[in-house]
Amino acid sequence: DIDLHDPALCWAMAHTPAKSRWLAPYGVLHPLHLSGRPLYLGYPYFVESAGLDWQSRYQWLAQLSQDTRSFSDRWALLESAGIDFILLEGATRNRPWAKALREHLPEAWRHGDQIILTTQQKPPSAL
Repeated sequence: DIDLHDPALCWAMAHTPAKSRWLAPYGVLHPLHLSGRPLYLGYPYFVESAGLDWQSRYQWLAQLSQDTRSFSDRWALLESAGIDFILLEGATRNRPWAKALREHLPEAWRHGDQIILTTQQKPPSAL
C-alpha cells in the first residue's frame, strides 16, 4: 500500500510549485511520485516510457555521489539538471554525498528520517 498521508508527500503538495523538479528515491511506489511533481530520476521503466534517457540520468547521479566531488561541482550538476528540491530519507541521508549537500544547502523541511533540501538560493559555498 502507498501511504497517501506520507509527510513528505503532503508537504510537497502544500508548499512547492507543481513544476518544481525533485531528486528523490526512485523506487516504484514512493509516495512522492503521487505529488505530481517531476522527478529527475524516477523508476527506470517510467522514465524510459516517457521517452527520457534513464541511463544518462543514472550516470548523472553517480557523478553527484562521487565522494571526491567538491560542493561547487555538485552544485553545477544540480543546476544543470534543474533540481529544486532533494528528498533524503533513511540510509540515503547519511551517505557522504548527502552529508555534503546537507552541509551546504538549507533544509526546507524535516520530519523523522525525512529531510528536504532546497536549491532555491545559491549558497555562498557554490560561488
